[in-house]
Amino acid sequence: MIMLKSELPSNKNFFWKRLLFLVIFIFVTAVLLEIYQTLKPLPIDLSMTGQEIVVNINDLSWLADETYTLDNKRLNKQTIFETIFSSIDNAEQYILVDMFLFNDGVGLDGTVSRALAKEFSEKLIAKKQANPDVRITVITDPINTVYGGAPNLIFKTMADAGISVIETKLSPLRDSNPLYSGPWRLLFYVFGTRGLTWLPNPFDAQGPAVTLRAWLAIPNFKANHRKVFLADSQGRWLSVIASANPHGGSSNHSNVAWLIKGGFGNEIYKAEMAVARLSGVELLPAPSNLIKDKEVGQNSYAKVTMLTEGKIKTKALELINSVGTTDSIRLAMFYLSDRDIVEALLAGAERGADIKLLLDPNKDAFGYQKNGIPNRPVVGELVEKSGGKIKVRWYDTQGEQFHTKQLLVEKGGMLSVLLGSANYTRRNLDDLNLEADALVTMPTKLPIARVITGRFDKWYNNQEGQYSLDYKSYQDNSFWKYWLYRFQEFSGMSSF
Repeated sequence: MIMLKSELPSNKNFFWKRLLFLVIFIFVTAVLLEIYQTLKPLPIDLSMTGQEIVVNINDLSWLADETYTLDNKRLNKQTIFETIFSSIDNAEQYILVDMFLFNDGVGLDGTVSRALAKEFSEKLIAKKQANPDVRITVITDPINTVYGGAPNLIFKTMADAGISVIETKLSPLRDSNPLYSGPWRLLFYVFGTRGLTWLPNPFDAQGPAVTLRAWLAIPNFKANHRKVFLADSQGRWLSVIASANPHGGSSNHSNVAWLIKGGFGNEIYKAEMAVARLSGVELLPAPSNLIKDKEVGQNSYAKVTMLTEGKIKTKALELINSVGTTDSIRLAMFYLSDRDIVEALLAGAERGADIKLLLDPNKDAFGYQKNGIPNRPVVGELVEKSGGKIKVRWYDTQGEQFHTKQLLVEKGGMLSVLLGSANYTRRNLDDLNLEADALVTMPTKLPIARVITGRFDKWYNNQEGQYSLDYKSYQDNSFWKYWLYRFQEFSGMSSF
């Protein structure tokens, strides 16, 4: 049978049908792939609750970096990296570092108050040269090389000196920004980030140019966000868990840290081995001759627990949900946006707990001006829905950040202090970023407990200096900012 011309299939229609099929196929593939990347199992030994370690109170120190105003002068007191640098000097066998930002890049204003990364690396190199047998490992995040798009000379110098430098492999982690990461993975991931460098460095105004694909890797918003230090000291472990980065642009930030001596270091080593292994390497062996902890007295001890990733949120919610009329919460935080935490704080206020928040106003980021999201809309919600029961003040930042991440809960004569790298956001608490906190629980009557609560009160009430401002100073009840924050928190399309 001979077909008429009008009955023959149209080449043009056939082309568009095939193109439509291809588009649908790509879309469905991207969606299925992204569902997997968002829900896939975590690498082994992440999201960990460590063993509860009993420590002598003499083996525990709370450290703080503070920037504030006194007599019209802006002052910056630092103890965290001074302590770490001294510990490097005293180490004889082993040093392990895991730090998110490890560079001295300058922001839009072009200034660095203190080249912390350079100081840190020089300390490590000097130790390796003085004692070639000391085992030193530095773990860090790909942000320091703009995800492979720019060299980091500090890393190269350390590696040339014999220090093991591990750049964390982020691909095994779950996607935190699935609306972007799905198409990015299909279209750009296979090509890597190296190539023609012609765009400005996004993290260093004076840094080398980077590739377009390096820029395109940024909105995945994945990170090894931990800030951990471990070394031997006089035959024992010395551990530091902090909110601070060795980063020139962050050198004026206010931060907090724990210094813990003794067997707690084994918990850090185990947690960091998980990071090394997901990156395809093993940590250098830990010393086998360190002294075991002695038993501690009944009235001079604290209990310390290592928490990583989502287990930080589990413990924070447990603490907040436990408070009642006679208890108190004191939260000092850089970013507060996680919906479960927000609802728990509101419920705690309804039960009659005394709740005070000291937050960064989210207005400064390395010379750039920010719009106050997420903290300002979150605070507006908390104050309004609690009927003013939740009290809020803003840290008085002037270009730097209130980078602290610390929760204090007083209940039944005990103080629980949870601090470390984790902001209270979905990205930091929902098994997306790599994070490390330590929970310390102790009687409120101990001197160190009074120091910690007293320091919060000093910041909050402007004792011995100007530290904070009242709620109205940055009050922002903008409708569009609130719903923009809610969308960004839910979707992951944000840097917080």
